[in-house]
Amino acid sequence: MIWAGEPAPDKPTTVPIRFAQVPRILGIDVPPADVFAILEQLGLSQITDSDDTTATFAVPGWRRDLSREIDLIEEVARIWGYDRIPEDNRVPLTLSQPTHRDLVCGTLRDLLCAAGFHEAMTLSFITPELFGLFRPEPDRSPLSVEHSSRRQENLLRQSLVPSLLQSRRENERHGTFGVDLFEIANVYLEAHPGAEGSEPTRVTAVTGRSFGELKGICEAMVTHLAPHARLSAEPLELPGFVDGRGARLLLDGTPCGWLGELTREATDPVDLRDAVTIVELDLATVEAAVETTRRFEELPRFPAIERDLNFVLDEHVSWDDLESIVRDNAGPLLDSVSFGGQYRGQQIPADKKSYVVTIGYRSDERTLTNEEIEEAQARVVASCETGLGASLR
Repeated sequence: MIWAGEPAPDKPTTVPIRFAQVPRILGIDVPPADVFAILEQLGLSQITDSDDTTATFAVPGWRRDLSREIDLIEEVARIWGYDRIPEDNRVPLTLSQPTHRDLVCGTLRDLLCAAGFHEAMTLSFITPELFGLFRPEPDRSPLSVEHSSRRQENLLRQSLVPSLLQSRRENERHGTFGVDLFEIANVYLEAHPGAEGSEPTRVTAVTGRSFGELKGICEAMVTHLAPHARLSAEPLELPGFVDGRGARLLLDGTPCGWLGELTREATDPVDLRDAVTIVELDLATVEAAVETTRRFEELPRFPAIERDLNFVLDEHVSWDDLESIVRDNAGPLLDSVSFGGQYRGQQIPADKKSYVVTIGYRSDERTLTNEEIEEAQARVVASCETGLGASLR
């Protein structure tokens, strides 16, 4: 054992306090006499004569947490009572109203989620390999960024399809097969000669479902947003689309997007397990057609009567062509036109196909007679035979 002598005497900590700091920090006036009383109750002792502005206190050894002026002021506030400190005035906040585009995008998200799609959020930069997977506007050159931190992904996308195909691949690699994805985001297009570049917003979906099913989903979205608008499709030969399964979509005659099944060659670079069908819509065109005011219509008092017609048509005749002829010639009693089915095979020539169209008739004043319906049906058949070269099967 070594004797080292007595420990050094404990030197008390001293902390000065400025009384003017109390109201500045706490926002309330605490008289200096009350400040003295509170600190003395806590075991602190005044070691210098005070004036009206400052005082110095010795801190007891068991209060090592008191070493600064702010510590003493906090103790004063605690003992004086936090409930006696007034609240700050609330900062006024003004909530912005959602824009028309916000509402349209929200509705599109709800409709696509209800149809079984999952929303994705992908990067705007893609690799040159992905860029070439789907180019709906091949005459526009890609925009690149030379100093991108992602050296391999330095091209700005012109379509959301490559990004969503890559996301679908990543889901498959992690064991999630058959996931249907959509995204609402900007693409970046090079300027045409004499025009500025643009950053249009696109609504894009990638799915393993059929061409017809995805077209039906698009029609349902348009019907919800713009009940009186008509979505049609015209055949389109675009690199990456399977022959006969690509189309340009038109909304009331205005081009609004592309729909088609991708070839295996187009999807091989991302190594997808199954074939995929894509749709890409221009949001501005869809937004312009949205009907913000709806008109109430009473429920019909009389039943609709439906009749089916089975037409044999040339292979190049589309369903939209047939539907348009039917709507234009069925007359004022027409209530609905719906797709009943399509057939190719035995009993149908190789260059022909069969469409079944279901036509609904209704009157707001009475129940229709068979004679009225047969007259309308005959008019439809005659117009299809004349305009499309159709024949009844």
